[in-house]
Amino acid sequence: MEDSPAPDNLDKAEPASATTVSINTPADDPSQYAAALEQVVDDFEIQASSLAWVTDELLKGRSTEDLQNCLVDQGWTSDEASNVVEQARRATRRLRGVITREDVVIEANRNYRKSMTGGWFLAFPSLNAAFRLLYSLGNLITLGKMRRRR
Repeated sequence: MEDSPAPDNLDKAEPASATTVSINTPADDPSQYAAALEQVVDDFEIQASSLAWVTDELLKGRSTEDLQNCLVDQGWTSDEASNVVEQARRATRRLRGVITREDVVIEANRNYRKSMTGGWFLAFPSLNAAFRLLYSLGNLITLGKMRRRR
């Protein structure tokens, strides 16, 4: 497994000028507002391309720490890099075969709801209890399968 280098376009963009403009001035001079808007950095494309790159690298097997360090080396702050890596990690859970708590809870909830719909068995408490016991055993089997999949 070879580590592919980070693309050159992942460098964080810097504001055009280092001067600051106070936004709390009266609306007499609209050029002050325009000057403030010139300093806004549109880094959506940079973040989208870096997220795509990090996602691909995670699927290839690179560690999250390695990817975060690579982004920091490209000029990202540690917080920004960890946010991008975390987004990619969460987006690739299913592709990497990770079983989450949510997956287990959804399956257990599905079995629980099935066990509570007894239909005409509700009129016979002992039959209804046996019915729910069978679904509980099914839940235990499902949890065991999920544990073995890890």
